[in-house]
Amino acid sequence: MIEGGGMVSFKPGSVYMVLDAGGGTIDITVHEVLSDGKLKELHKASGGAWGGTQVDEAYTQFLISLVGNPVFRRFQVENIEDYLEMFREFEIKKREIAPDNDNKVTIRLPSSLKEIFEDESGEDLRKAIMQTKYSKEVSLTGDKLRINASVMKSLFSNAIQSTVSHVKELMKDKVVRSISSILMVGGFSESKMLQHAIRTSFPNIKVIIPHEAGLVILKGAVVFGHSPSSVSYRVCKYTYGVDKSVPFDSEKHDIRKRIEGDNGPLCNDLFDKYVEIGESVALHVATTEHGYIPTRESQNSVGFTIYASTQKSPMYVTDDGCVQLGYVIVNILDKSVPRDQRSVCFSMTFGGTEIEVTAREKRTGNVTKAIVNFLG
Repeated sequence: MIEGGGMVSFKPGSVYMVLDAGGGTIDITVHEVLSDGKLKELHKASGGAWGGTQVDEAYTQFLISLVGNPVFRRFQVENIEDYLEMFREFEIKKREIAPDNDNKVTIRLPSSLKEIFEDESGEDLRKAIMQTKYSKEVSLTGDKLRINASVMKSLFSNAIQSTVSHVKELMKDKVVRSISSILMVGGFSESKMLQHAIRTSFPNIKVIIPHEAGLVILKGAVVFGHSPSSVSYRVCKYTYGVDKSVPFDSEKHDIRKRIEGDNGPLCNDLFDKYVEIGESVALHVATTEHGYIPTRESQNSVGFTIYASTQKSPMYVTDDGCVQLGYVIVNILDKSVPRDQRSVCFSMTFGGTEIEVTAREKRTGNVTKAIVNFLG
């Protein structure tokens, strides 16, 4: 890992935070380096939509405050090339804005935007800007928009404040408080404004920004693809389980979930939990098997629907926060034996980005496997 041309490595036992500041989102995880050099995730991934595009949106709102929403939206539709070029230039300027730089920023304003403004309003844009709240901070000369540094810095406020507040909230967890370093990666991590905010907000924690932080995620994905076992444990962002049916209990179960089985009423759609949100799971190691039997004598197969939930202990797979990930069917080869002897064992194995589900017919050993997406 390179910082300012030097190599930085974490020793076994080190606990550090990865702050992935991308274009759209900020994603944060906490890792511990194990004795074998592999990584253990200590806190489930979290974050929000506070990436670099939020700064772009703030810039959009700034321009709208100068020319008005109808003018800006017409400009977007009628002059898409000018619009994209304007934001490409802003992207370059955005990287140059720094807390200790008070120089005015000059950005070219497309002539098409000026023309649409004057067509819609009948006013001169330069004079109109002088009537806005930015009259003392923004000026227009020809096609050059001159903007005070304070205005440009303010465009970062929401994104930075949201990110810092979230990290501070995470620090309330004793596991997160044990970090010795914050590793900033992703394109928005190259922003001097964000770097300064993280360093000043957490002065006792070492902040590491690798060279070309925007490419680190891509390089990491390549490394992980070649060595998926480099991460040994993940903290589940969701609860995972399958649907099941059990004998209906009128004191516990929703009457709307009642169905008829061969040996009496059953409760359908129950969530059978395998791992819980926030639980640390060993990767590439199967969970404890759960056993199931067919609900009807005539069944020649057993189907399992795999679910993820944002709740710790959902009761039903239809509860709020539950989402279906996949489905697997096990064919029962020997239907001559009684129903209660046709049991199927089911387990999940969590990988880096996928879950391998294994269903095994206990009596015959027939195995069926499927892969579903590991949401985190």
